[in-house]
Amino acid sequence: MRNIIKKDAEVKDMISANEDYIGFSDFALRGIKQAEFKITAIDVDAVPIPMSSKTQQCVVATLEGQNKALIISAGKRKQLIKIFGEFKNWLGKTIVVEADPTKTFKGKVTGGLNIIGEGKK
Repeated sequence: MRNIIKKDAEVKDMISANEDYIGFSDFALRGIKQAEFKITAIDVDAVPIPMSSKTQQCVVATLEGQNKALIISAGKRKQLIKIFGEFKNWLGKTIVVEADPTKTFKGKVTGGLNIIGEGKK
């Protein structure tokens, strides 16, 4: 059985290399494999590109009870569309996010996050 965290409070104070966005390190440093989050807003924001001094425009989700947002990459966008349909349907939905230690960035294994389904909240 998967270890799904039922309460946002359990992931609220996670430590991360990025203070603005939830990332793999938030899960890894706490030994968490999965967590559920409720999407409360969708915005476009200038996000710092890892290993660079540049930023890029990204879709980001504000999550209920969290002080960090979740970057919605192209892959995550496709998954959300598959689960919930159009962009406007995402608000108020709960998602299950899973840490994936095999994800790569610029050819290096960095770990990453996947949206694996709809939450139960």
